[in-house]
Amino acid sequence: MPSYIPCKKNDVNGFTFYVSLISQADTKLFQANPTLAGGDVQRAIDDGAPANLGTLPVVDADFTRRVKVVLSQAETNGDNITIIFSDAAGAEWCDLTINIQTSAQTLDEMDVNIDDIKTDTNELQTDWVDGGRLDQLIDAIKAITDALPDAGALTTIQTDLDNPNQYKADLTTLETRLSAIRAGYLDELDFDLQGTLTTIAGYIDAEVAAILAIVNNLPDAGALNDLAAIKAITDALPDAGALTTIQTDLDNPNQYKADLTTLETRLSALRAGYLDELAAGNIPADIDTLLLRLSAARALLLDEITAARMSELDAANLPADVDTILAAIVPEVTTILAEIQNAIYGLAAIRARGDIAWITGAGGGPAVFAAAVWDELLAGHITAGSASAMLETIRALVDELESGEKPIPKAKFKV
Repeated sequence: MPSYIPCKKNDVNGFTFYVSLISQADTKLFQANPTLAGGDVQRAIDDGAPANLGTLPVVDADFTRRVKVVLSQAETNGDNITIIFSDAAGAEWCDLTINIQTSAQTLDEMDVNIDDIKTDTNELQTDWVDGGRLDQLIDAIKAITDALPDAGALTTIQTDLDNPNQYKADLTTLETRLSAIRAGYLDELDFDLQGTLTTIAGYIDAEVAAILAIVNNLPDAGALNDLAAIKAITDALPDAGALTTIQTDLDNPNQYKADLTTLETRLSALRAGYLDELAAGNIPADIDTLLLRLSAARALLLDEITAARMSELDAANLPADVDTILAAIVPEVTTILAEIQNAIYGLAAIRARGDIAWITGAGGGPAVFAAAVWDELLAGHITAGSASAMLETIRALVDELESGEKPIPKAKFKV
C-alpha cells in the first residue's frame, strides 16, 4: 500500500484517508453506521466551486464508526483540497469540513532522496575535521584575502577616485608620455589583440565557473567562521555609488574624442613622414649619403678639433693673437711703403725735370718709361732685405697665381 503522507499533488495513486462523523443525537459520540447518500460529500479544489466526489465514501466494515474517503488523481490536482460533509437527508450526523494541503513528494519519496544525499555526502564528514578538504579550501581562501589591502588603503584609493582634478593630471601625464613617436611604436604591435583578450576571457570564465561550483557546495555560514575575516575586508570596498561615478566617467565619449584630437594633433602628417624615414629600406641609402659627405679627409679634420685648439679661439686669447700677428707684419709693411714712396719721389723728380720723352710720350710714352725705371730699379738694387727684393718676391707670387700653376695657400696661424 503506498504512503499518503502528506497528500501528493496530482498523484496517480490519488489519496485515501479515514474520518468519523459526530452523531447529532449525542455529540459526544461518533455516529455508528452513518447513512451517506449522493450529495452528502463534496470536494472543492483551491478556490473552485464544490462538486460531488467521484467515489461516495463508505462505512468501514471492520469499524462501523469509521468512514473511508477515496480521492482520484484529478481530485488531488490542487494546492488545497477541501472535503465537505453535510447530511442532506436528515439529522443523523453533524457537518464536517476537512482541508488537505498537497505537496510535491510524500515522506517515503523524501526518505529515498535523503538516503541518496547521505550517500553522496558521507565523504564530507571527513572534510569537516582539521586538515580535511574543506579546511584546506578555507585556509587557501584566507591566505589570499589576508594579502588584500586593508580598509585604510582602500579609503585612500576611493579618495583619489573622487578627485576629478587627479584624473585630468593623470591624463596630462599620459599624453606627455605617449608622444607622437611612441604612438608610432604602438603600430608595431601587429597582432590580434581582441582575439587574445577573448581567449583570456574564456579562461577566466572557466576558472570562475569552477570556483562557483566549489563555493555553491560549501556548508552554511555557521561552519565557516574564518569567512568573518573575509567579510570584514569586503565590507570596506567602495560602495555602489562610487562605482557608479566611475562608470559615468568611463561612459563620457566627448572626453575620448578630445583625447583622440590631441593625439592626432601631435602625430601630424609631417611627423608621420619622419617615422617613415625610419623604414628599413631607407637606412642603407642614408648611410651611403653620410659616408659620401664624411670623407676620410674630412674625418681627419675633425680629429684636429681638439679642446686645446678650441681654447685658442677663446675671446680672451684673440687680442693677444692679433697683437702677435701685427708685430710680425707691421715692420715689413712699413719698410715696403717707405721704398715705394722713395720710388714715387724719384719718378716725380724726373717728371719735374721736363724731359721731352716724358712729356710728349716719345720713345714709348710713360708706360714704357715706367717699365724702364722699374727694370732699372730691380736690376740695380735687388739685395737681401731690400724693398726691391720684397717687390720681386711679390711679383713672382702674383705671376704664379695668375697662371694657375700654384693654388692659393691656406693661412695658418700659430701662437
